[in-house]
Amino acid sequence: MPIMGQMSLTGGQMQAPITAEERQLKNERKRVLAYIRQYERAPNNFNNTMISQIERMAMQYQIPFQRQEKTASFGANALAFGGGLADSIVFDLMPDKWYSDESTRVAKNTGKIGGAAAQIAAAVAATIASGGAAAPTIGAALGNVGKAGAALATGVKGAQGMSKIAQAAKGLGGVGKSVGSLGMNAIAKLPVGRMTSSAIQSGKQALTPYGANAGWNWAKNAQTAASRKVQAETLVKGRQAIANTGNLEEVVSGANLTSGQVKSLTNMINRTYGKNSKIAKEYISQLNTANMSGPINLNGLKPEQIIKMANGLDGRKLVNTANIKAALVKAGVKKPTKPQIEVIEEYLKSKNVTKLDSEAVKQIVKLAQRKGATELPTPASLGDIDKWQAAMAGGMGFGSLSMLNKREPSRQEMEDAALDPFNV
Repeated sequence: MPIMGQMSLTGGQMQAPITAEERQLKNERKRVLAYIRQYERAPNNFNNTMISQIERMAMQYQIPFQRQEKTASFGANALAFGGGLADSIVFDLMPDKWYSDESTRVAKNTGKIGGAAAQIAAAVAATIASGGAAAPTIGAALGNVGKAGAALATGVKGAQGMSKIAQAAKGLGGVGKSVGSLGMNAIAKLPVGRMTSSAIQSGKQALTPYGANAGWNWAKNAQTAASRKVQAETLVKGRQAIANTGNLEEVVSGANLTSGQVKSLTNMINRTYGKNSKIAKEYISQLNTANMSGPINLNGLKPEQIIKMANGLDGRKLVNTANIKAALVKAGVKKPTKPQIEVIEEYLKSKNVTKLDSEAVKQIVKLAQRKGATELPTPASLGDIDKWQAAMAGGMGFGSLSMLNKREPSRQEMEDAALDPFNV
């Protein structure tokens, strides 16, 4: 009977006896289930260590268990959001546990990603549109509001009164727009924004020469602006050299100057040292070492006609409208127009050429070669761009955009990933 006492009949069949190990396993499962029910009734009575132990035991005995995350207060979420914003400014260097936990994870993620996205968006807008309203705009808008308010205070009625109200509304709108622009400009100057702006500017500078050659409008405009800036700086230094008896050739040699800028420097030389004086001629000689940039409109004249005209000069006649017209007719231009004559006359005078002599021939040939010239040489392929600058732009761009991938997954997502056998 002792052996039969450890067995039971179910449905008329004998069952195997329950072993001590099975009995212990059932008791352990009951104990874990009891812990889980206690936790579900009063989760706040369990600290993180106790909950972690229940999770491990539930997994061991294959009992479903889900943590109950506490609901964060408005203040806690606000703190986490603000902490996320601050963390986005310092490139995610702040430990998350300083300002957030699992209950405020969503608010923290929103602050981090939103802060980085705001900086990047503001930097893109400020860099591309060179935006940012100036403080005087706010002052003017406030002035309009003040004037309108003063007028209304005096009791202006009717159509005039409505006009003043409209002016006040417009002024308030101007204040809002200016403050908004300044705010976006300030956001763009935060670290992630500055990195984004630098990436755009470096990339733009690296691609501008290629883009201009490829016909991209923005690249052509950027190249023209850069060329004009350099030309303006050269013009200022050239004027200083002329005024202070400096070496003009050191300033302008090989530099790109427009015909108008060359003419301006020529006039200054003549005023300062006397037209046709020895010193003026020496300075004109130095000025001729500059490159004349940009195409000149020949007003229908063909380069070969100008070359033929230069070839027929006798060297005795003065540079004036009548003599240039006669030379063009002799070269086969039946009816030279006034603009055609003027472009040659002004060009020669800008070079301080007074006679249609060998120097005039030299300059007229240069004029013919100027047809269709470009302001700056441009590379023909992407292989010619500044690779270091392009790499630096790419690195900074990747660094700023990586801030948009700072979302921390939830505990459930991490658990699911850990239990996924295909998740390497």
